[in-house]
Amino acid sequence: MGGRFLFSAKAIATGGALVMASPALADDVYPQDVAEQATKLQPISAWNLDYGEASCRLTRMFESDGKDHIFAIEQHAPDRSFRIIVAGSELTDWNKNRRFELGLRSDAPLKKVESFSSGQHSKFGTMLVLRSSLEDQYLEKDELRKVGIDLNLAGNVDRVVLQSKRGLLSYETGEMRPVFEALNACTRDLIARWGLDEEAHALYAPPYYRDSSKFLSRFWNALPRQTFRSMAEGQYAWRLLIEKDGKISDCKPLIDQGSEEDRGTKCKALTSLRFEPARNSSGTPMRSYFILNVSMGPSL
Repeated sequence: MGGRFLFSAKAIATGGALVMASPALADDVYPQDVAEQATKLQPISAWNLDYGEASCRLTRMFESDGKDHIFAIEQHAPDRSFRIIVAGSELTDWNKNRRFELGLRSDAPLKKVESFSSGQHSKFGTMLVLRSSLEDQYLEKDELRKVGIDLNLAGNVDRVVLQSKRGLLSYETGEMRPVFEALNACTRDLIARWGLDEEAHALYAPPYYRDSSKFLSRFWNALPRQTFRSMAEGQYAWRLLIEKDGKISDCKPLIDQGSEEDRGTKCKALTSLRFEPARNSSGTPMRSYFILNVSMGPSL
C-alpha cells in the first residue's frame, strides 16, 4: 500500500507499548447519537481471522450503495490498543483530512484520533489506519493488568462510527465481544510462539522504560544521523523481548519502510536501551514483550 502519512508526534508509555493519547471531545457525542445521521455500512460477510506470523487481523466486508468496503482490526501482540483499517469508496478524499473522531463503545463518547495514517488500497481505494483503544484511562506502570482487550468493555461495542469534515460513517458491526475475544485468543497464541509464559501474562505488570519522556530522544540519539534522516513520514513498529534483567534480547520490525540494513540499524539502537522488567502477579521479574509504535510526521 502506498500514500501519504499523517501523525501526531505526541506519544506516551502505557500498557507495554508507546501509544497515542486520545482525549474525549469537548461535547460528548455517543455512537448511537449520530448513527441515524450517518451513512450506514452493512456487513456482507462473516469475520475472517488471519493468524499471521507476527500479527492477528480480523477482517469483514461491508456494503454501501452497492459498493464493497473493507474493515479490519489488527494487533501485533496482546495489548489494550489496536489498529482499525478501513477502505472503500465512501472514504474517497478522506485522506485529505487532518482530524477524525472515532466512536466504539455505546457507553463512551466519540474520541479524537491522535494517531492515524492514510494511503491507497489496491482494490478498495482510499484507506485509513487508525489507532484506538476501548479504555477510558491509562494504568500506572506497576499496576497489574490482564493481557489483551477488556471483554467487558468490548460488550459495549455494537457499531463503529467514524467522523470527519468529509462525512459520517457507521459500520453496523453488531455485537463485538466475540470478535475481540477471538482477537485475544490469537494474540495469546503469539506469546506462546515467542517462547514466553502465557499463564504468567494472564495477570502481570508490563515492562516499561524508567523515563518514558526521554525514551524516544535516546533512541534517536543512538541512531546514525543518516538513518534518522532517511526515516520518512509514517508509522514504525517493533516487537522487543525484554529479559528478567531489563535487557532487550530480541528486536523484530513489524512496520518499517526502510531497507533491511536500516531496519537492522534501528534494532541495534533499540537493544542498547534497558527497561524495567515485567513482573508477574507475585512481583517477581519475568520475560515479556514490549511493542514500540512510533509516528513520524507533523503534529495535528
